[in-house]
Amino acid sequence: MNKSTSVKKSISILGAGKIGLALATLWTKAGHSVCLGSRNPEKLQATNVKNIKAAAAEGDIIVLAVPYSAVESLITEVSDELKNKIIIDATNPFDLSPEGHVISTLGSEITAGTHMATLLPNSIVVRAFTHIMEELLVSRGTKQPGLFALAIAGDDLTAKSIVSELVTDAGFVPIDIGNLAESAPLDPGGILFPHVLTPADMKLVLKKNLARQHMIETFDKHVNAELAGDLETTLATMTNSPHLHNIPTPVGGFGIAGVQAFYKNHLVGKFFPPDVEMINVARIVSDDYIVDEVVVKFTHTIMIDWMLPKVAPTGKRVEVAIAVIVKFSEGKVAHEHIYWDQANVLVQLGLLDAKNLPVTGVESARKVLDPSLLTQS
Repeated sequence: MNKSTSVKKSISILGAGKIGLALATLWTKAGHSVCLGSRNPEKLQATNVKNIKAAAAEGDIIVLAVPYSAVESLITEVSDELKNKIIIDATNPFDLSPEGHVISTLGSEITAGTHMATLLPNSIVVRAFTHIMEELLVSRGTKQPGLFALAIAGDDLTAKSIVSELVTDAGFVPIDIGNLAESAPLDPGGILFPHVLTPADMKLVLKKNLARQHMIETFDKHVNAELAGDLETTLATMTNSPHLHNIPTPVGGFGIAGVQAFYKNHLVGKFFPPDVEMINVARIVSDDYIVDEVVVKFTHTIMIDWMLPKVAPTGKRVEVAIAVIVKFSEGKVAHEHIYWDQANVLVQLGLLDAKNLPVTGVESARKVLDPSLLTQS
């Protein structure tokens, strides 16, 4: 690896595990001044090793490379030494779900970068060196410099520029994916974790993820507008040639005029009764489709033309599982195919006798929500 073309930097790496040692190796070769901070500095065979507090005081740029369980106690110990410094957060809140999937211990509502920034309000946090396995850092950085990408995220542009130089000096191509609130791809369970990608492949993965997020936001906006009876917003989320097909009934629409007529005549003010409850069971998102499985509960107190055409309100409760298949084109809803068991609904309304028929009532939806009930069949 070539020497760094950037200004020599003073870097302290807090944590002398695999990530810390790998980064120390890469940046020392690039000509930077690197200090390792360790709880047991006497046990390490390295040129510049100090205790954690001394190392934190020495560097202008600090790398956090300790186990995530030790992060908060470490920050408490050296908070004064970290003030006004760039903090490269290379820690990972790693865990496995009961099914064995990699997840963040922080959950899905907050990113690790945002959480770190709350722990270090007087420092400048940049998230980096989190999505490539530590054992690959030195081999990929030294044997194939400039081939693979490494994503970074942060709220401060100047700090990100400095960290980008350090990523380059480590032998990788920096890819800025946004601010700390947008850094979920770098976290355990994120779309970049734990992958080694070329810059082109990383940009493609991020582009697809952004497109899928836009699809989700657009469809949620579409459904909320339907529930609110907002015809203008509903149609604005759709293409110029959409269609909508409620599979169990003859109600729907083709083309913008047909769909508009459907919404105006059958949906606005008649989508569901006021007490409707929608429980999301599952959502599958691909490059151009969203499939939602939902259990809907309501009291049949109004005409629901699209689901129960010509059926007067019965006042009875209904719980039904519904599958919605949504096709997207150019970021908008192109069609909706909506499936449910109409016989199941009619049984619950007392309009169909299930006694001698292979149909069920409310228990069907309840088994979707609680599969353990299937053992009681």
